[in-house]
Amino acid sequence: MVAVAMFDVQVACCSRSIPVGPGCKFRSPFRPPAAGGRARRLQVRIVCSAPGSTNGRPGGGVDRAAETFNGSSMSDDISVKNPANYAQQEQRPRKKTVPASGREIPEGEDPFRLLENGQKVYLDELDVISLLEPPTYLRPHQSFNYNHAAFLWKKIGDIPEERRHRLLDLLLPRQITKLWDIAGLRYDDPDLFVEDAGGLISKPALQNPGKPIVWDGRVTNVPWYYTPFSRFQKVFFSKSGKVFGRVKTGGYLLHGIQGKVAPLYFEVQQVDQVMATDEFCDLVFEYGDGQLHLKGSLPSGFPQPVTHLPPFNDKLCDYLRAVGPGVVVGQGWIEGLDLEQIPRRLFGEFVMIQKYE
Repeated sequence: MVAVAMFDVQVACCSRSIPVGPGCKFRSPFRPPAAGGRARRLQVRIVCSAPGSTNGRPGGGVDRAAETFNGSSMSDDISVKNPANYAQQEQRPRKKTVPASGREIPEGEDPFRLLENGQKVYLDELDVISLLEPPTYLRPHQSFNYNHAAFLWKKIGDIPEERRHRLLDLLLPRQITKLWDIAGLRYDDPDLFVEDAGGLISKPALQNPGKPIVWDGRVTNVPWYYTPFSRFQKVFFSKSGKVFGRVKTGGYLLHGIQGKVAPLYFEVQQVDQVMATDEFCDLVFEYGDGQLHLKGSLPSGFPQPVTHLPPFNDKLCDYLRAVGPGVVVGQGWIEGLDLEQIPRRLFGEFVMIQKYE
């Protein structure tokens, strides 16, 4: 027979199991306080075993709940392991998520919130934004077993592919810069998403040789005279087992002019460090002299390559880090053709998100 009693006691120190009498043990999951620490008032359990029982269980037969000291049964257990008696609470139906407007979300639609300006933002998108600038109460006190980049990767993966491009409009410039910093934490664990990082852009292009793969992008810290470059697309394609791409900027009206004057072709290669800073990365876009060797072998509708105009003709390289499924962040560097030239940044950080049809 097993008897369980609940008491409120004043303790200054306790271990997990302390004998308190014949066949009885005092159990508590709390660690002892530091030397000189204050005593804490705890709710504890005392489990008593009848003679011949083992670990509070009779030698044979079916376990039976004994009556506690106040006459209630063990089904009313409110011990430290079950402080609110959750097992006995009725299962209540979950309420439908209601946005700030007070209207219920239509059946089958993901939970969202309407901002004060009327913008509709889904909660999984807000999760990603919150992780870039987390409030204090969401930051782990001990981060030795927590990788912020891994958690951000998971949250980005929770957003459906067809909605990920919405992050381009939600992210603030400082948050795009934060993406670069957080993505760098991924390299603290050498086994973290290594198989996905380098091939995030290359694999889709190699698997679909005749189909261009489009990524939408946005860059920060762009001077006013380069404003058309703040929003762009990079279109990737494969040729002879290699992956190339071109930049499309300036909006619909300027696409034709930009395609003739500066199509900005580049080659995609896997690297592990930014040349100027020795920071870790996954990919580099090397613009070179304009990839002139691609003339006559481009996908249908692509403009012919031309020599890059300044400042894109001075050994321009884009270094990228994978952030999550279909999302990368990068930095543009002008490394210079002159060996004595000091590398300098081109604009700020940029983010790119794969466009799904």
